[in-house]
Amino acid sequence: MAAELREAILSGQLAAGTPLPSEDRLAARHDVSRDTIRSALAVLRSEGLITTVQGGATYIRDRRVIRLPLSRYSRTLTATPGPLGPFTAPAQESGLTGSVEVISAGLHPADADTARRLEIPEGAEVMIRVRHMKLGDTEPETVQESTSTIPADLIRGSPIAGPGKVVGGLYAALAALGHTPTLATEEVAVQVATPEEAVTLGLAPGMPVFVIHRVTRDQGGRPIELLKVVATAYRTLLVYEDLPITPAPAG
Repeated sequence: MAAELREAILSGQLAAGTPLPSEDRLAARHDVSRDTIRSALAVLRSEGLITTVQGGATYIRDRRVIRLPLSRYSRTLTATPGPLGPFTAPAQESGLTGSVEVISAGLHPADADTARRLEIPEGAEVMIRVRHMKLGDTEPETVQESTSTIPADLIRGSPIAGPGKVVGGLYAALAALGHTPTLATEEVAVQVATPEEAVTLGLAPGMPVFVIHRVTRDQGGRPIELLKVVATAYRTLLVYEDLPITPAPAG
């Protein structure tokens, strides 16, 4: 039963956003028990193919992928800041509608791991900005939770220190403050979503997520941002273009 419904979903016979018939109707249509239908739907839910919303309706999930090239950040530094940032612009280029919701922004003392990564004293004041990156039009789906941590002394009095969205992205705003993002070191892992992450991203228990940690340094080598991204794995394509394979010639 699960294989039959999976084929209908992956072939496009059941399009994204389409509601599935009720369990009773599916059981009658396929001449199986309601328990069989429930088991099949549980399999498809664990694979991220369907989702059940509050109220009980079950829908086919949108599995279209957002392509996120690393060069999206350099583009924010070379172009005039506009309404599209380093998430919404790639979403548009991927044929999707992207949006960003600021969940929280405030000053906190740096914990030990944050202090190590940002090369600041433990307990030093940092600005932590949490954002949800969404895809979709009428009912956007959260596909990333993005947490930026920035040394507070870099951004006092700037838009980054406020609670609102930073138009054009944090990199452009940091560059305007004289701290041009120049080098980045990124760690990428695939992990099972925690219960909290599963709730945020609307995932079934046991589904995988990308967990990304990136430290960005300015032109002087100072760490200026620690970024943690937790992203729905099946909707995210990370692209690292033109990476050097051999060292540059000396001199």
